[in-house]
Amino acid sequence: MWSNVKQWAEIYLSAILILLLITCINPLEALMPAFWDRTVIVLLIVVYGLYAGVVYREAPRDERERLHVARAERIGFLTGTTLVLVFLVFETFFTSVEKALVFVLGSMILAKMIALLVLKIRN
Repeated sequence: MWSNVKQWAEIYLSAILILLLITCINPLEALMPAFWDRTVIVLLIVVYGLYAGVVYREAPRDERERLHVARAERIGFLTGTTLVLVFLVFETFFTSVEKALVFVLGSMILAKMIALLVLKIRN
């Protein structure tokens, strides 16, 4: 039962995180006062911290759940790196390249490589 609660917590936190991210890009062109802007950013940081804690403490009960978690992580990583790469290519053709995107893509790939090496050395 406890793992089911953790799964729902991850789903709820994911939904709240997505809503906060949408609020950050201001889809309705509504100008938020600086106070609300900062409040949304603080909420985003807090919810992301909770989400990261839930994801990090995720413990699959059997091989099937372990496989599902591994596939979900792989899909998430590939989606993130693909989107950052698409934005980099888009910016190269239409504007100047944002250095933050290069840093994010490099960090994601480097973190994955380091994690694989550390896990192979440990096991």
